[in-house]
Amino acid sequence: MNRTDVQWSFRGISTPMGVATYNNIRIADALPTQEQLKERMELLRHELQETKRLMNK
Repeated sequence: MNRTDVQWSFRGISTPMGVATYNNIRIADALPTQEQLKERMELLRHELQETKRLMNK
């Protein structure tokens, strides 16, 4: 092996086994806003009402 292969092989060896590393992300950017949640809940409420209506036919 050449030096580059050896360096690549041992890259991250100081991290304990079973410990995950993550990219820095902003959780707030990954989650839906309150407005999006309210909109989704309203859509689900309408779908439920329509399903009940169809089941009662």
